[in-house]
Amino acid sequence: AIYSVTFLNLASISGVASETEILSVVGFLFSVANFSGVFTALGVQGCTKLEMDLYQRERASNYYSIFPWLFSSTLIELPWLFIQAVVIIVITYWSVGFDSVPWKFFYFLLVMYLNIVSYCFMGQLFVYGTPNLILSQMITSNICQLFAIFSGFLAPYATAPSGWRWMLRITPTYWTVYGLSTAQYQGSEIMVSTRVNATVSVTDYLETAYGYNESLMWWVPLILLAYCISSKFLSFMALTFLRFTKR
Repeated sequence: AIYSVTFLNLASISGVASETEILSVVGFLFSVANFSGVFTALGVQGCTKLEMDLYQRERASNYYSIFPWLFSSTLIELPWLFIQAVVIIVITYWSVGFDSVPWKFFYFLLVMYLNIVSYCFMGQLFVYGTPNLILSQMITSNICQLFAIFSGFLAPYATAPSGWRWMLRITPTYWTVYGLSTAQYQGSEIMVSTRVNATVSVTDYLETAYGYNESLMWWVPLILLAYCISSKFLSFMALTFLRFTKR
């Protein structure tokens, strides 16, 4: 609701837009992706730690094995995360004024859902891989800060130092903002007036200013899905090989 009021009709642009208007829209996409992700990653850790304590006690008694427990703890999160994504998107999408084309709305929902899931699984991973909740929250907070810095908004890929561009490419938030930005302006007739007194299409501007190319738009959900699968694989490895309990 706060996002809806703050960014009301932000994306309702027609004709010729300024660079500031496009920057504001990309900034909103970064903000909602980063905030929902960080909130999810830190919020899931308390519950995961309680489950982890129970798991370690029951596993010591040979009641639990790793894969079924990890699978069930993963599966139980998915419907709640979907509800969270639906609530966020339904409230913000229309109030901000994004395109009403159906596939763009469902693409937005899919990418935001995968973004939230990837952060959730990352938060669980650091609980499995650290000896206590405080340490896992500290690591998660620092990782989330790096994700925000290398999201492609504060330091766009097109202008980032060449030695750091790889960091943007491995950050899930970068791909979330990438996909949402290119999808919303795909096929748009909006023109952007640049600082050099030139007028270009919004898709050309996104590619020049941020490095967002429409050719990768449909790869974004698969890339985010790969992050989710990688986090669960690393979680399995952490549960298998790391021991923090004492007899």
